[in-house]
Amino acid sequence: MNRKTTLKGAVALAKTADTDRRTALVKLGVEALADTLIKLAPQNKEVDETIERLVCTPDENAARFEHRLANLSCMDDFVDWRGLSAFVHELQFLLAELKASVTDGRTGFELVVLFFESEQDIFENCDDDGLVGAVFQNDAVEFLGYFGSRCEDKDWLCDELMRLYEQDSFGVRSGIFDNTAQYLSEEKIRLLAVRLQRELQQEPKDYEKRRWLSAIESLARQLKDPDLFEQARRWGRQKLSSEDTCDIARIWFEADDAETALFLLQDIGSECVRSHGYNELLLAIHTKLGNRSEQSMVAWRMFREHRCQDSLNALLQVIGKDQRNLVVGKQAQEILAEKRLSYSDAEFLIDCGLLDEADKYIWDRASQLRGGFYSHILPLAKAMEKDRRFLTATILYRALLDAILARAYAKAYHHGVDYLRKLDAMAKEINLWKNVVPHAGYIQELRISHGRKSSFWVQYEQYEHR
Repeated sequence: MNRKTTLKGAVALAKTADTDRRTALVKLGVEALADTLIKLAPQNKEVDETIERLVCTPDENAARFEHRLANLSCMDDFVDWRGLSAFVHELQFLLAELKASVTDGRTGFELVVLFFESEQDIFENCDDDGLVGAVFQNDAVEFLGYFGSRCEDKDWLCDELMRLYEQDSFGVRSGIFDNTAQYLSEEKIRLLAVRLQRELQQEPKDYEKRRWLSAIESLARQLKDPDLFEQARRWGRQKLSSEDTCDIARIWFEADDAETALFLLQDIGSECVRSHGYNELLLAIHTKLGNRSEQSMVAWRMFREHRCQDSLNALLQVIGKDQRNLVVGKQAQEILAEKRLSYSDAEFLIDCGLLDEADKYIWDRASQLRGGFYSHILPLAKAMEKDRRFLTATILYRALLDAILARAYAKAYHHGVDYLRKLDAMAKEINLWKNVVPHAGYIQELRISHGRKSSFWVQYEQYEHR
């Protein structure tokens, strides 16, 4: 039984279990369920809020949203990094509850606007690392689209968007025009573009002009209007860069004019040819036009620039899936022959199931490991550990731990403790250390080099005594 079959079976069992539980709960009766929910409410804030939402009218729920938002905006306690994840979840839950409880489009849109207008108080109350900003830029923008599509007064919506964008002090309203095609007609979007152009012409500050231009470009993309997009991109520039030309060509392609898009790309600068976005667009154009030889050339170039499963699959779509083993085998030989360490190549070997090759590749280039590349090294370490290649996993986890301690990055000490605990466990499974310092010696070196980092050692020793 393969992994996909097992996963499908697990999903089917989970659905069956949910159906059985629902049937059993229905049999309990309304009163039993109501009593149970009331008992649970004091123990869980989200359960309590959900019950309130269910028993309140839409108007009452709108008032509840304003009240809860006001409470979040004037909290007594500052939210530091430790409580940030819970705070972000609370903001997302608040918006999700708004969608579930308010049925009138205009009311809902007004409340999402109010959420945006509370940004200053919210940001001043938390130690944001980008997660809170993402709630505004993603979740809140999504709900503007949701309620905007349910509001009949489209002129009012346009006025609100303009007002909201004009007063963007924290830079989190940059995407409020990105989904206007979801709830405004082409005519209204074009009128918005004219209003944005008017604001652009009246803006005295050069750095602020870029903000208005960005909004116009967003509308042009949705309209699939390459002329409007190019006009915005050319504003204040003597010459377009290769990246600019590539972006304009993409709009032509999305406007179903592959020939013009290809014509623009033919004169593009050589510095853009290695760009993934350029090659991705060029491949799509040649596919659209049926240029088989050019498709193959671009697909091979994309694959060689960055070997991964996506680029491999794109290549096989062109040259044939039956070529997979031949391509993977030849690429593995090329990777092993290259002396420079490439984390993406190591990941590629693992993703292709070539664990022996990946093990050798990492081992031979261990001296090039840089623990600061956390997002690349951790997946490699986990893969080696899972396949019980504990010695190679050890050098990877050591690289991560050494980097954390060398930087004295206290916020990441808990990750370092996790890595050291893994090293403790794996050391018991390693009989031959080759040229690697055994675990006891490594711990001793850590104590000497980083003994004064008491916060780290306290956390580690707490785990040891559990």
